[in-house]
Amino acid sequence: ADYDGDGIIPAPQAPLFTKEGFWVFWGDYSIVHGHPYEMNGASREAEIAEWRETNRFCGRCGAEMKPHDDPSERALVCAKCGYTVYPRISPAVIVLVTKGDKVLLQRNTHYRGVVWSLVAGFVDPGESLEDAIRREVREEASIEVKGIRYFGSQTWPFPSNIMIGFRAEYASGELPLPAKSWRRGGDSNPR
Repeated sequence: ADYDGDGIIPAPQAPLFTKEGFWVFWGDYSIVHGHPYEMNGASREAEIAEWRETNRFCGRCGAEMKPHDDPSERALVCAKCGYTVYPRISPAVIVLVTKGDKVLLQRNTHYRGVVWSLVAGFVDPGESLEDAIRREVREEASIEVKGIRYFGSQTWPFPSNIMIGFRAEYASGELPLPAKSWRRGGDSNPR
């Protein structure tokens, strides 16, 4: 894809995944989150700031939290009851589902305008990443998938997530159109 560093490239040229990071489709444009090292550093700082802000007071007794005595330990400790809090990460999965030379896109109606995306969602407690993929695809597209393969991961600071990417192949089922669509690579206007 032609990318000149401004963060936006025309969607018809945008690959769904790159080894440099994920691309997010926004209408007719793709927003590039930058080089993975820049994204990881910015994400880490945003996540730590959010963690500190949301843990200013102890969840057990309500007293003020203080940094751990050992500066190498990333933790907050309650001065009153000793409760220790570490940063938490919420895992989310995203999957590129293929059917021959087509990919599954879904329209996200939570945003103004037309936003198409891959199937994604949070991992439930007690659920494997693969089970989360199967459940999310079943819930969002009413189809079954097979051949689930890990692709890559990146931090996703909204506020403290990690997005774990997979590829999968269509196995069975029918899409509930028009909210979901199989599109050939390079098609910029899913319908």
